[in-house]
Amino acid sequence: MDYQSAVFKIRKYWNDSAQTYDERHDLYDENHWQNVLSGLVGSNKEATILDVATGTGLIANYLASAGYENVVGVDISEKMMAHAIRKSQKRGNDIEFLYGDTLDLPFEDEVFDVVINSRLLWTLSDPLAAMKEWYRVLRPGGTIVAINELEESGIQVNLDGEYSEKTGINEFPFAQASQEEILDVFEQAGFKKTVVRHMKGCHMKTSNSENWFAFIGKK
Repeated sequence: MDYQSAVFKIRKYWNDSAQTYDERHDLYDENHWQNVLSGLVGSNKEATILDVATGTGLIANYLASAGYENVVGVDISEKMMAHAIRKSQKRGNDIEFLYGDTLDLPFEDEVFDVVINSRLLWTLSDPLAAMKEWYRVLRPGGTIVAINELEESGIQVNLDGEYSEKTGINEFPFAQASQEEILDVFEQAGFKKTVVRHMKGCHMKTSNSENWFAFIGKK
């Protein structure tokens, strides 16, 4: 399958999922999530922050509600972002939302202080290319924060699920990757001093599992 065909199917999958996404993936204890996220991205409320694959804007809105003044969200799904926009308007948050593909971000080089994403790692068909894009748009000294659920051995996602079936993508290099394998790709992309930090107390409303971790590195 060529890349553009894959993008069309990925966008359709997330557009079809938009209406019920939040009820299946909403996060528990917003105040706690805001505190943890603030600790990950740093105390500078004027930092420029890019939320890649923002979806319905959960992370972007948590950051804006925590006082970060320059949050931008990009996503491949217009319908997911429509929910994000409504959410930000309801909260009174000033967030810019743009259509964008993680492999071809619509920004010039070195314009953000922080690039953050959540539950994106396992979906990447080309993790190294994606990370190079994150690296490209970060300013020197900038921070990458990539959040994903991890099991003891690393990311463990069932590739026989509907995501693979409906997108037509059969290879997800990080779907069964260890922490070490993921960290190695961050290093290949140019990131330095990348560490894995447990996000203690963070979980979804539909699950008590506190298996959320952040890969944090520097440009």
